[in-house]
Amino acid sequence: MDKIHELERDVLGRQKYMNAAIEEGNSPIQQFFSGATIFVTGGGGFLGKQFIEKLLRACKIKKIYVLLRPKKGKSIQERLQFMLKDSVYDLVRRTQPNFADILEAMEGDISELNLGLSDKDYAKITDQVDFIVHMAATIRFDGPLRDATLTNVRGTRECVSLAKACKKLKCFTYVSTAFTHATQDRIETELKEQFYPCPVPPDQIIELAENESKKLEDITEE
Repeated sequence: MDKIHELERDVLGRQKYMNAAIEEGNSPIQQFFSGATIFVTGGGGFLGKQFIEKLLRACKIKKIYVLLRPKKGKSIQERLQFMLKDSVYDLVRRTQPNFADILEAMEGDISELNLGLSDKDYAKITDQVDFIVHMAATIRFDGPLRDATLTNVRGTRECVSLAKACKKLKCFTYVSTAFTHATQDRIETELKEQFYPCPVPPDQIIELAENESKKLEDITEE
């Protein structure tokens, strides 16, 4: 137990310098996000919650819109409240008890056209949002190819279309899985951080997913 307590004291000791730097509020990142309105997809996932917590704790954010869909009988408001009970928000909960006021759930679905957003919410995003952070994705390697295409490929296209319609957008950030190019022909090869040619044109596979679901089911089984 003594070693555990010693480790805990060491970690807390190092955090005080980080917290002091955050309180100064003059880092380039803090200044970049100061007063920003942000739209986030995938905010309920592991990485999404970490990202939102750090924004709330370290930056003076004006508003964060989180794309959520009703799930397992829970409304988007219920899902947001459940998400904010996560222990990852414990620190920001202590320092900023009203932090939830900055967050607003928007009903939608990354796999739908226009992200499943209502016209009102779509207009709100295009009028107000400074930053879009797109993290939503299906990461099932054994799931139907149609679902993966509509979510990961078409969903990203729809996010880019939304970003292009924004009147004051400063930055669009896309977070992708590290396994994007983990195809059999690349096993034991070095993958660099660069764009690789797509084996199938994205529009073609989207069209297959929209109109020829049986063909994609056959490909999935193979």
